[in-house]
Amino acid sequence: MVTIEMTAEKHDLFEDPSFTADDSALFSDYTTPLSRLTGKVTWLRPEDSIIMLPLAHSKSAGKNLRVGYEQKTTEVFIFAQQISKSPCLFPDDYADAYPKQGILGDCWLLCACTMLLKNRYLLNQVMPPGQCVWGQSGYTGQFRFQFWRNGHWTEIQIDDRLPCIKDTPCFSRCQSPMAFWVALLEKAYAKLHGSYERLWAGQVCEAVVDLSGGVAERWSLKKSLNTPGGRSVFSELSQEMRKQSYISCCVHEAPTGAPEQGQFHALSVMEWKAVKTIAGAQVQLLQIHNPWGRRCWEGAWTESAVKVSVQQKSVGGEWKMASVSGCWTVGTTAGGGRNFPSHGQNPHVPLIVTYDPGGTNVSVTLRQHSPENTLHAIGFHIYKVIGEADCMVISGTVCPVVSCVPHAHSQEVSVQCRLASADYVILPSTYQPDCSAEYTLTIMQKIPR
Repeated sequence: MVTIEMTAEKHDLFEDPSFTADDSALFSDYTTPLSRLTGKVTWLRPEDSIIMLPLAHSKSAGKNLRVGYEQKTTEVFIFAQQISKSPCLFPDDYADAYPKQGILGDCWLLCACTMLLKNRYLLNQVMPPGQCVWGQSGYTGQFRFQFWRNGHWTEIQIDDRLPCIKDTPCFSRCQSPMAFWVALLEKAYAKLHGSYERLWAGQVCEAVVDLSGGVAERWSLKKSLNTPGGRSVFSELSQEMRKQSYISCCVHEAPTGAPEQGQFHALSVMEWKAVKTIAGAQVQLLQIHNPWGRRCWEGAWTESAVKVSVQQKSVGGEWKMASVSGCWTVGTTAGGGRNFPSHGQNPHVPLIVTYDPGGTNVSVTLRQHSPENTLHAIGFHIYKVIGEADCMVISGTVCPVVSCVPHAHSQEVSVQCRLASADYVILPSTYQPDCSAEYTLTIMQKIPR
């Protein structure tokens, strides 16, 4: 291979040195079905790039190139192979902009990508507008993305070389073969995680947070369609929430006669309606979008079809939000769970609820900054302050008013509750004491109208 250094005027295209177009970007430990692609992937840009090389170097320029000679010269024009004749970030018809899953098991990420099509503000936050694309004079083959990580937006820069098999992107893409926003975002997210293979299997709620900077909540519907409070989930999803929230669902097993839903597969909830059967019974129906992008399931609404989990992400509305970053330090603030006498040594985060005498809706999310392969079991307890907060001693005999337990080996855990007007203190913790880690605690309070 020949390394080519040229000026921007001569179509020198950016090549990311920290996420190179080879197997190191594809694989981490070769433990997923993705490892079967070893040696079968070529990296192509969406559009032709035209460069000029000395004739003597043309044979070493690579087999995926088209070559043209100019008469009476010792130079040769190299046309790098392309994916599309007229690529764009987004198609004219937004219906063609929806993600379509490839051979990578990252449906959880694609559900979060669907959220961006619903919210232009978030889309511009993740994909800053004004970037030069194919066909524009300032195009350099470089794109910028931003992801919310550990309490702040983190910028990721990539080049536009995409992994392909037979000139077609082998991972996620848009319904339109000319649109590339999904493929580029997926590459940037893979770089954030270390490789494409690291995206194999994940949680929708984690991707939703990374693409919004908000808070995700999970409701389990496996046993019934009621929340822990006994009220129907769907009656709580108001018109305000329809506009300002994103809902996804996940099937934990393939319903009988519905192979299109798959097993452990994530889907986007587009709409929901309450209808009555001929017998007069009321039924809740979900309109779901499958990132496989092949067809819609048209089978019956069987009982097993409602065994799903729902993640609800609040992206707007009258909420007051505050984030606090901290750390558990061995020997001082890493006190462990309530069953350890050192529990009271954990960080004390004050919470003052003043809005509504009848109680205020509060959502608390704890996110640890540890790498995915070294996650601690985390949770938190909320205690009502008795007397002065600075003098309050928390021991095993003091009962919390709200708990997010059992501790879970997750990137983040959350709970939504209703608290009376009072002073509280939140104790985030790992389950085992003396576990060193950093965290971010996000507190949202609903402001009454």
